[in-house]
Amino acid sequence: MLDELSSQVLERLSFGLIVCAPDGKVLLSNPMGEPWVRRLLPRVQGDPAAQRSQGKWRLSRPFREMLAAACSPGASMPAQAAQVRDDKGQVASIIVLPLPPSHRLAEQWQRPAALVAVRAAGDTPPLLTPILRELYGLTPAENRLATLLAAGIGLPDACAKLGIHHETGRTQLKTIFNKTETSTQAQLACLLTELSASVSLR
Repeated sequence: MLDELSSQVLERLSFGLIVCAPDGKVLLSNPMGEPWVRRLLPRVQGDPAAQRSQGKWRLSRPFREMLAAACSPGASMPAQAAQVRDDKGQVASIIVLPLPPSHRLAEQWQRPAALVAVRAAGDTPPLLTPILRELYGLTPAENRLATLLAAGIGLPDACAKLGIHHETGRTQLKTIFNKTETSTQAQLACLLTELSASVSLR
């Protein structure tokens, strides 16, 4: 019954979710995450279909490097984040979080694993805005910036989209960090992804 409920929850998520072992073996993925498995971890090097699937998406940093850092017990910053773009200008954000063997989700594998969340830009749940306001007291301007960052848009692009100066965006981001008790964009992205996950289950 618990397995069936867990499966239903994973299928309802509005973003891609993948669990990977440090060597890149996929242990679990939801339907939204399956296309990203092929893009991030092509199974066969030299496979033309895999190369086509991955080739049009460019990551801001190597995915396997992020995976290794998240699964390393001595990592100073286990939460990893990157942006991925395709040739048509589509953008998505990738967040990689550690799942130690003792974690309930990873206990069946009895080895370190990483939880990978992938959200395409513009896919922010509509209920996230009022939640950020209620939980953290974000102003409308801070909320707009945080929502764009949650959708996978980087700070420079978010400032341009909002029509604000980069320094204004940086000031707002520092305030958002203070209010949400985060200190980096990776931590903020992690928090927003967790909140988005809870919102998408409503």
